[in-house]
Amino acid sequence: MISRTIGIATLLGVLMFLLGSLRLTADETTSKTKEKQTAGAADEETSTRRKPLPTYFGMIGLNDGQRDQLYEMQDGYEVRIEKLREELKQLIKERDQKMETLLTSGQKIRLKELRNEAKANAQKKPETKE
Repeated sequence: MISRTIGIATLLGVLMFLLGSLRLTADETTSKTKEKQTAGAADEETSTRRKPLPTYFGMIGLNDGQRDQLYEMQDGYEVRIEKLREELKQLIKERDQKMETLLTSGQKIRLKELRNEAKANAQKKPETKE
């Protein structure tokens, strides 16, 4: 059980590291890229890019070749990262189910009540923002 916990903790650590390195800022877009998008001169591949480069990469004077290679790398890792996200989601679900087996029936009822209250509160919040 301890080794499984360590494994999960390691997976979480790796995932957090990867997600942290993908953190994005609005300052990453260079004026050159903005000009291309504004003028409509961006080629089809560039216009289909979904995510900007990691933090500060857009501010260090990358040439077009470097930028293209970095986007290719990022796209390749995105598939692996998404698989890890799904695996993490499943591990958390499995963990929570196992933890609930240790609860008494009263504790399970109270846990369900708390979860329902949280859902109700989450649904109320968007209404108050209007």
